[in-house]
Amino acid sequence: MLDRNTRVLIVDDQHDIHIDFQEILNPRSRATDSDDLAGAFLPVDSTPSPTYYLPTFELSHAFSGDEAYRIIKAAMEANQPFAVAYIDIRMPPGMDGIETVRRIRMFEKHLEIVIMTAYTDRPVYEIAMGMEPLHKLLYIRKPIVKVEIQQITLSLVEKWNLEAKLIGLT
Repeated sequence: MLDRNTRVLIVDDQHDIHIDFQEILNPRSRATDSDDLAGAFLPVDSTPSPTYYLPTFELSHAFSGDEAYRIIKAAMEANQPFAVAYIDIRMPPGMDGIETVRRIRMFEKHLEIVIMTAYTDRPVYEIAMGMEPLHKLLYIRKPIVKVEIQQITLSLVEKWNLEAKLIGLT
């Protein structure tokens, strides 16, 4: 297993969401001409961009609940677990995000899970039922916000690594 786990799984049926997460969590991979221009006007000893505090996250992608289940199961079997998974609630066809999390929880209790949705047709308490342990479950609403996703991911990756060290996973 890795000394430090920065593995994050994005589960959503919309391709644009995957692109958004790639740009948000690995911002150094998208330098623009305006970034180069702005850099030319900064003093040589200036502090780096605020995004440099982020580690390099190892992102994986699933476009359905079934695919996410298989990816997480295979990662566990290979002793390369994910630290965090962002899982959308609505992903037609097949398993929705709620059922996906419930099935994953049958064999993976350490994964930090963030449930995402743009809809509010189900109360949070109903969504959370059967997704124990609840201290490893967050709920956020779309549209996602860059700085919030960065902070949540950084915090959850750190939490996963600290807990893994305490219980002897690493």
